[in-house]
Amino acid sequence: MKNYKNKYRNKKVIYKNELFDSKAELKHIKNLMIKEQQGFISSLEIKPKYMLQESFRDSKGKAIRAITYTPEASYIENSQKKILEIKSKPTITDAYTIRKKLFLKRYPDIELVEIIT
Repeated sequence: MKNYKNKYRNKKVIYKNELFDSKAELKHIKNLMIKEQQGFISSLEIKPKYMLQESFRDSKGKAIRAITYTPEASYIENSQKKILEIKSKPTITDAYTIRKKLFLKRYPDIELVEIIT
């Protein structure tokens, strides 16, 4: 059996029974956890799910699945809800760009904090 490398060459990491897509992601999440403990941010949620478009049936009755977006984290800082998205340049795909636009349109009051590594 051949050992295949990850598509984007990141190494998944498990921390506190949670799977993170990369070491960089885990580093930023740990920093947010420390900030929450120190009282700089609140309501930290790891991998929250946001609805971008509900499921529906097309004109022929075929079920079309919902479109969701799951950033790395969400939190409140200075009374502003924010979400954290960590990307390396190869992971900025067309699919991500579309989800990002849909998110910004549907949730204009939530600030997107994007970190490109």
